Amino acid sequence: MKGARLEFSPREFVEPAVDLRYSPKCPAQMAPALTADTCSEDVARGLRAYDPQVTGSWLQAGVHGRGPGRAVVRGLERLADLGARPENTHDERLRQGTLIFSSLLITAISTIWVTTYLAYGDPVSAAIPGFYQVITVIGLAVLARTRRFATFRNTQLLAFLVLPALLQVSLGGFVASSAMVLWTVFAPLAALALLGIRRSVPWLVAVFVELAALALVDSRLAQSPSALPLGFVVTFLVLNIAGVMVSAYVMLSYFVEQRERAHRDLRAERERSERLLLNVLPEPIAERLKTEPG
Repeated sequence: MKGARLEFSPREFVEPAVDLRYSPKCPAQMAPALTADTCSEDVARGLRAYDPQVTGSWLQAGVHGRGPGRAVVRGLERLADLGARPENTHDERLRQGTLIFSSLLITAISTIWVTTYLAYGDPVSAAIPGFYQVITVIGLAVLARTRRFATFRNTQLLAFLVLPALLQVSLGGFVASSAMVLWTVFAPLAALALLGIRRSVPWLVAVFVELAALALVDSRLAQSPSALPLGFVVTFLVLNIAGVMVSAYVMLSYFVEQRERAHRDLRAERERSERLLLNVLPEPIAERLKTEPG
């Protein structure tokens, strides 16, 4: 019967390892079989391990360690929290951190293009990756202040889609630009990670439309190619292919590693909560709460 008090015989009751400090703070929905005055803070703390929102906050703490690898992970976690709101889940923070990390990575790579194009007297082409660097830095500053991740996300997706195509046009087509349009692959990939499959499809379609348009005008663009030597063109083609592959791999590796780490921490917290339940409740009741949480 709902609200009825559970009674135990002396043989069934196991003395808990911690004091049961009765408190009305225990949420009834977590332990419907117990009345409010029989629920302790310790029991509530153990039961909350099965609450995804609370568990997510535990996962944010992570596993603290030492060494350069841990310092890198902590740095990435700080990036993930740059535009996070308190109501964001761990998965949302992970996706946001992945986009911020990939944006900073591409910003760093853009320095090579800016320097090279300026060195060969092409300020227009140099201005395009330079513009991406500026909007990324400004976007991160605004994100840290306003916590409006959607604005930063949409700006980055548009930049991934449009700027590589503009740079390819300014350099004189597919060959002269070393297939700069390859970098547009980040638009549908980032949209897939951030928006899901259905909402990322338009970004994928936009990339194909853009490729078709560039192919149609390529012969005209090739009539006035950039002044880069052939050796640089070939080198940049290799760098573009390798850069896209490495950047995508690093971005996805970070995403996968953080998800695996979250699952490991979740398993550890569940085991901890199970031990806590066994310490404060008789085993039959603890098993019932785990199998029938509602």
